[in-house]
Amino acid sequence: MTHRRFAQRSLSLLLLMAMLWVLAACASTALGKAIQTADAQKRVVEGAAVEFAKLHLKNDPRITDAVYAQGKAAYQKWYASQLALASALASWKTVSSAGNEATLTTALSEVTKNINVYLGFVGTFVDLAALKAKLST
Repeated sequence: MTHRRFAQRSLSLLLLMAMLWVLAACASTALGKAIQTADAQKRVVEGAAVEFAKLHLKNDPRITDAVYAQGKAAYQKWYASQLALASALASWKTVSSAGNEATLTTALSEVTKNINVYLGFVGTFVDLAALKAKLST
């Protein structure tokens, strides 16, 4: 495993732990429910990304290099917004101000938009219903 990949996975693990901590703390608020939804959707995006990559590696004729590049770009955009969400969540949890809450709400909106774009694109190749069922078990 390369240093960069290790660093990315370590960051992802830390972000997940922070998100779970906050989820437990604010699960009953509207904002908390939105965060929980974004976390559940995150697992679907990550699972869909794996399935999409598998199809590309199996040389599925529907997933040309150009199509794969489109999916990769959409995933990278989602990933960047996911990092921004984690940062906003940490700031909001540290200092629960109206400004930090507004930043968090904006970040949630951006993540949701990017999730919809990514899953809309990849969903034409990956069975998202089956993936969601697999993730819920």
